Amino acid sequence: MAAELAIREAFAPSGVLRISINFGNPILATKDAGGKPKGISVDLANELASALALPLELVSFDAAGDAVTAVAAGDADVGFFAIDTKRGEEISFTAPYILIEGNYLVRTDSLIRTTTDVDKPGIRVAVGAGSAYVRRAYSQ
Repeated sequence: MAAELAIREAFAPSGVLRISINFGNPILATKDAGGKPKGISVDLANELASALALPLELVSFDAAGDAVTAVAAGDADVGFFAIDTKRGEEISFTAPYILIEGNYLVRTDSLIRTTTDVDKPGIRVAVGAGSAYVRRAYSQ
């Protein structure tokens, strides 16, 4: 009993499990026609709250960077994010709960054909601001 209470307090010091939901990645979370959150992040949030026997509050964001900041600042207790070295400076990660493959979209006349073709100085790639796909610096 004391161990269970300590675990609940570690996850949700306020007594309510506040989970950061990122709507910036529709693979993780979206809203249904009525605006209600749905998706794997929401399912995992509900399962964790149930397992901990805690009430759940979903704290919603439109971008991953904002969702991470909320957890780092203590405005949310848990979040579901891509593992990223920069994010790891402020939050801790578990083992991955999902694997998402990223791909490049290039014009048919592009010289880029493989990931090696992209990973060179001078090649620029557009990504969502604050996403885990942002490369901080090129090093070779």
